[in-house]
Amino acid sequence: MDTPDIAFYRYYMLGSRLVRIAYAGEEEPMYSEVVNSEAKKLEIDNNFLMKILLGDPDDLREMDEPEFAELCLQKGVKSRSANP
Repeated sequence: MDTPDIAFYRYYMLGSRLVRIAYAGEEEPMYSEVVNSEAKKLEIDNNFLMKILLGDPDDLREMDEPEFAELCLQKGVKSRSANP
């Protein structure tokens, strides 16, 4: 079985953690990635997928991609691919 392509991402701040969720379609979340500022990269951590989509946390804020990218860069993490 082939893995579906990512159709889009949604971007969040959960407490002080930056998280993006990859979707294959409108109602098809695939996985979540969290910024690891020590390792300077995004890491898959599906605990955040469950917290955001099922937990309805009070400290959750959705944001757009440019804001997410800027906050990632402030932590030394590139969230955008090198491809144009």
